[in-house]
Amino acid sequence: MDLAGETAPVAATFDQFWAVYPRKVGKTPAKKAWERATKAMKMNPDDILAGARRYAAMKRGTDAQYVAHASTWLNQQRWLDEDGAASDEVGTAYVQNCEAVEMLDRTKLAHQNRKQILQRTREAMWPSIEEAARRIECKAAELWDCLLPGFDGLEAKAWAAACNQDEMPEHLTISRELWLSARDRLDSRKRSIAIKRLQAA
Repeated sequence: MDLAGETAPVAATFDQFWAVYPRKVGKTPAKKAWERATKAMKMNPDDILAGARRYAAMKRGTDAQYVAHASTWLNQQRWLDEDGAASDEVGTAYVQNCEAVEMLDRTKLAHQNRKQILQRTREAMWPSIEEAARRIECKAAELWDCLLPGFDGLEAKAWAAACNQDEMPEHLTISRELWLSARDRLDSRKRSIAIKRLQAA
């Protein structure tokens, strides 16, 4: 409470922003962008909220594909636009640029998810990999490397799972076909090494 006995006004919140923003897509990245703008960059949240209201009014009745994702709108500081957008020609180009940025963000996230899936798969399946390696007399790390490549390999499976961000598995399982494919790949590598040694002798 200040000296006059009045309570200081409460700054606008992300929930208020999200309630008025005209496109409800990507709430989590939008919240991160809001936090970055209001806390890290010290932007006035009330100004952002006012800008979002102007943008929502301007885009009322517009197809959703021509409305920027909230995270992009925040990252580009679009609340500073006087009228919320430029001309139709520039606006269309901007929307296309927003979509490109969103695609890059999704691709980056997919790469991170793919790496995590592979790491969790390695941890979960390592006892089975060690046992299989013992049976075929090779190192577990070598067998793991042979499980990764190929259209049916773990790398391809992890990428497919990472792109489906709504239903990502905790880890992947290794099918019988993949075990056999990895063993064939391992045998092929051994033959190649043996041939090179013979040629070098």
